[in-house]
Amino acid sequence: MSRKQIIYLWVVLVLLTSGEKKSVLGASVSEYTAQALIKVLPYADKDPMTIGTPPVDKDIQYSFRKSMAALVKRQSTLLELIDRDKMRQTRWFRRSAKFDKQGRIINVDHCILRAYKDLREHFSASAHKDSEFVVLSMTCSDAQEAADIVNEIATLFVASQAANKKAEIAAKLSSLNERRRSVQMELSVAESALAEVRTRFGITDLEEHSYPHPITARLMRLEHERDNYVLETKAVEAHISNLKKQQEGEANEQVKKELQAELNNVRNDLIVLQSKLAELEKMREKAAARKKDLDLARIQYRQRAVVRDEREKTINELKLLIEKLKIMFDDPETPKVQLVGPALIPLEADSPK
Repeated sequence: MSRKQIIYLWVVLVLLTSGEKKSVLGASVSEYTAQALIKVLPYADKDPMTIGTPPVDKDIQYSFRKSMAALVKRQSTLLELIDRDKMRQTRWFRRSAKFDKQGRIINVDHCILRAYKDLREHFSASAHKDSEFVVLSMTCSDAQEAADIVNEIATLFVASQAANKKAEIAAKLSSLNERRRSVQMELSVAESALAEVRTRFGITDLEEHSYPHPITARLMRLEHERDNYVLETKAVEAHISNLKKQQEGEANEQVKKELQAELNNVRNDLIVLQSKLAELEKMREKAAARKKDLDLARIQYRQRAVVRDEREKTINELKLLIEKLKIMFDDPETPKVQLVGPALIPLEADSPK
């Protein structure tokens, strides 16, 4: 056999041996990939008090899905997964573990690091461009554990997002409730200031109405009555003047006496009218003074009422916002992610690359 034939035979044997080794190795390291889907809801928060959903920009929503995929793959999420008891019991985690006599792992840090590196290499989370899903995939040598790992991280992430969102809303609720208590105290001070104005001026009703205030109505009535008495007085005075002229031009003594008698009666009526008019004028002056008090009280009252109204408006707005946050706290859509369903155990190994 020539040297060239010997070399050729040696190469063939090496190739055959190598093929057998690859075949055996391939059988021993078959890999399985399990997948789970996470549904990503629209990024915009909807108003729980209204019906319908806000419009969503497709490009922004795709970026939102990619950000969720990045959150799934971040170091803190993967380490939290490795720290779970269910993961610590898998063969995947324990494959390089060393145990003491009590069966406890003595090289935990090494196992954690290896598991983390394996996740970085074999776990993926990718956002689907045209659908609402993020696809989670895990590849390992055990089909059951591939499904267990991807299901555990999907469940962990969705629960983590829900917990974070609830914590965020709870913090906002706490802050808003504190603000509401503060504004409520300010409202009480404003209402006390309004009560002080009412007490100081002795006027109960200082609110603005479409009808005149009783103090204003009384002044208007007294002024009207005074004007009537003034006109009546002038009429009586004119009548007295006429009677005097008639008496002066009358030659008949009997008629003069009758005119004098009538004149005396009319003068008496005038005295009564003037007395009533004087009393009425006193009442009008008091009513006018009271009206000035009312005007001054209303100016001060309005100034304080502006503060009160602003505080009431703020409190109503805070109450509405608090109610909305309470609804969002219990809304399953608030975390923006939902687990579609558990990953199934892959039935076939991955095709060799």
